[in-house]
Amino acid sequence: MAAAAATGIQVGSAMVATRVVVDQAGPASLALLRYAIGFLCLLPVALAMPRPAFAARDLAPIALLGITQFGILIALLNHGLRFVPSARAAAVTCWRVALRLPETTFSSRRDNAQRTGRPVRRASSAARSR
Repeated sequence: MAAAAATGIQVGSAMVATRVVVDQAGPASLALLRYAIGFLCLLPVALAMPRPAFAARDLAPIALLGITQFGILIALLNHGLRFVPSARAAAVTCWRVALRLPETTFSSRRDNAQRTGRPVRRASSAARSR
């Protein structure tokens, strides 16, 4: 719960800061700067950790996912913050995550049940009313 709160504060703060400077820096420049700083902060950790093994054929899909999620998405978010108040953008982002949480929680329980062969147990009405 503390990690979720810290992440919410960080994302909200980033949106407010983005809204303030996006007109001067531009959405693409701001996205590049944001990820250049993140890259430099994580580089020592990445160099110290063992590298995961993956097949060469997986390199293109991994790169495409990374470019889409961390490049295009943030550039579009920065562009959108030129027209939408940061509070509204933060609320939409938080609600998008909150609305997906029950679905992902149930999916992981269902997948775990399929792996172990045990059925997914639903909470009884007495347990839910507590």
